[in-house]
Amino acid sequence: MQSRKPSRRQVLSVLSVVSLASAALTAIVFRYGDEAYWPVMLAASLPPVVFSIFPLILLIISGVKRNWRVAGVNVAALLLVAGPIMGFHWRVKTVPLQGRAMRVMTWNVEKWSHGPDAIARGVRAQHPDVVCFQEAGDYPYVQGTQGEGLIAALPDYHFVRAGEIIVASRWPMTKLAESPLPGPASRPALCVSVDMGGRKYTVVCVHLLPSDIDKHIFSTRSPLNVYSAQFAARRQSQGVALLHTMDALPGPKILCGDFNLQPQSESCRRLTRIYPDAFEAAGRGYGYTLTAETPVERADHILVSRDVTVRDCWVPSLIASDHRAVVADITLPKRSQ
Repeated sequence: MQSRKPSRRQVLSVLSVVSLASAALTAIVFRYGDEAYWPVMLAASLPPVVFSIFPLILLIISGVKRNWRVAGVNVAALLLVAGPIMGFHWRVKTVPLQGRAMRVMTWNVEKWSHGPDAIARGVRAQHPDVVCFQEAGDYPYVQGTQGEGLIAALPDYHFVRAGEIIVASRWPMTKLAESPLPGPASRPALCVSVDMGGRKYTVVCVHLLPSDIDKHIFSTRSPLNVYSAQFAARRQSQGVALLHTMDALPGPKILCGDFNLQPQSESCRRLTRIYPDAFEAAGRGYGYTLTAETPVERADHILVSRDVTVRDCWVPSLIASDHRAVVADITLPKRSQ
């Protein structure tokens, strides 16, 4: 007796259940997974919107077929993707102002791809008290004034530079340390103390290691499992060095930069367990910063010590680099009596 072939309706039902289960598994991996395992590293390196493609196709098919039960399964899968996987955030209300308010901005300027004047215009549009710049060195293959041009275009700011890192502040600023991190010597953790009308706080600007897993896949120089384990170890050593640097600094503390990490990566979660993410605390939407023209990833972050309150955080639609900037309004703790 021949076995009956499954009908198209049954196939659609099975695929939809598999899609929902995959979305649930991905959400769990993003919360608890370790990048040392190549499937986790690959998933964390992909733009999160990729995970919506399969359930969206299945939802369209189930709608065309008027299979509403299966459509409901695919809606559930899409909600998992749009929420936990893609990192949707919604702030219910603004935190009351208690203490001294200040505005912080971080921006990877892509080695002056649009010129320092365009960066300066973007900064002036946001009126930050402090700005952290990455890929802001002086490059022999780039024409123009580069860092000096930015300094000239923002005469109201004080500047501290270290390699490819610049910190600018409207308030007096003192360099505390230029701490080397595992990776390029031109990308240290630049630590400064900002004196905001008698209140001092610490700002650290970093540009962390990229995974470059896409380049590795095409180069095939070593097995993917070997590469992911080795890179996860390098990234972990960089995170440990950064946390040691932060621990030695006086507070309150603000950590800004291009982390080359999406929030779901374990390396990013290690940092945010100690220094909460400003966008997760007070942002709306997805906060994607990369790429500027079509943002699909959140690779740039502002983290704060727990004695700092985030009142608002957003990604302005400034296009003067391949990254968008991140801006946060924060409240410094009240001065102890």
